[in-house]
Amino acid sequence: MTSRRRSWLLPFAFVASGATIGGMTVLLLSHGWTADWVETAGTWVGAVGTIAALLWAVHVFRSDQEQRAQAEQTMLLSNADRVRVTVVTSSGTARDDGFTIEDTKVTIVNDSSSPVRVQAFTFPKLSANPRLPILLSPGEQDEQHVRFDPIHITRQEFNSRDVAGLAWTMEFELDRQWWKRDRDSLRRL
Repeated sequence: MTSRRRSWLLPFAFVASGATIGGMTVLLLSHGWTADWVETAGTWVGAVGTIAALLWAVHVFRSDQEQRAQAEQTMLLSNADRVRVTVVTSSGTARDDGFTIEDTKVTIVNDSSSPVRVQAFTFPKLSANPRLPILLSPGEQDEQHVRFDPIHITRQEFNSRDVAGLAWTMEFELDRQWWKRDRDSLRRL
């Protein structure tokens, strides 16, 4: 939005300046350099200059507001990104083609500078979720073991600790803003 506004501002300023200078030159040449016409030309130049100054002030104000809002959003996102989740399979029963697991350890760490309230935490493919709400002060963590109906995973999933069946989503409040995080993304609600 800023670039669109800037794209018309400079050409408009050149056109307005050129039209004013050209108009005043034509006016003075056609009516002579009498005191009345010089005064009129000066009044017009002053009026156009005042309008240009007001437009420039509005532009600078809007630009400053956008930069401040962008900086605030960056800070909020950076702070929200410091709320981390680790989901680790705790144990499994070995089978020929993998493992059967029925519990996992969920650790939520608040490394942000503000308190966090976790309102929702779900495993969409599982039958259980951690107890909620979870309130964490800065520097605190919450660790819970979550039991669920047994699921089968491959040896590779078990070794990598990145189990597809353990996909999760979390909604939390931080700095009076609501956020949604899963293992691949973080976004503001």
